[in-house]
Amino acid sequence: MKLWYAPNTRAVRIKWLLDELGLDHELERLKLGDPAMRSPEFQQIHPLGRVPVLEDGSVRMIESGAIAQYLLATYDTEHRLPPRPPQEAFPADQQRLHVPDGKLRPPV
Repeated sequence: MKLWYAPNTRAVRIKWLLDELGLDHELERLKLGDPAMRSPEFQQIHPLGRVPVLEDGSVRMIESGAIAQYLLATYDTEHRLPPRPPQEAFPADQQRLHVPDGKLRPPV
């Protein structure tokens, strides 16, 4: 498994989730705004030249929310994260998952 990553991007949440799930992975570190992200080679990996990108065998994904859901559905076999419905914590957990993008990220 390989993660293309840059600090201070949504890739941070994917790195955290990979670590939390104890998944072995290769980390390809980039800097935000790195010209290499606009190269034709990297645009073959992500057409918009952004991170995160997760490659897991033949699966390649580019959106952090989708990547998180994929990792949880595929590798969280013990259902540790997040609480599943109908557990009481499910609605609050879903809010915690989405509030950072909707409310906190724009001012940052």
